[in-house]
Amino acid sequence: MAGFSAAWKNETAFRQEALIAIVLIPIAFWLGQDATQIGLLILSVLVVLITELLNSGMEAAIDRIGCERHELSKYAEDIS
Repeated sequence: MAGFSAAWKNETAFRQEALIAIVLIPIAFWLGQDATQIGLLILSVLVVLITELLNSGMEAAIDRIGCERHELSKYAEDIS
């Protein structure tokens, strides 16, 4: 829960995606015709949130390594 709290406080993109998820998950129940479709729609929203958390974690770890500019740090952050 500490990770979700930190992401909510510090990551604008995570807040935006979480708010969109709050809207999209109920819509999945309306659009899905069976449990498989509903599950896949919800899973796709959750994958976006998980990816954002992993990206934020990688960026924080890279920033923690050092404050100086380094080409590999920029490369790693751009890729994540």
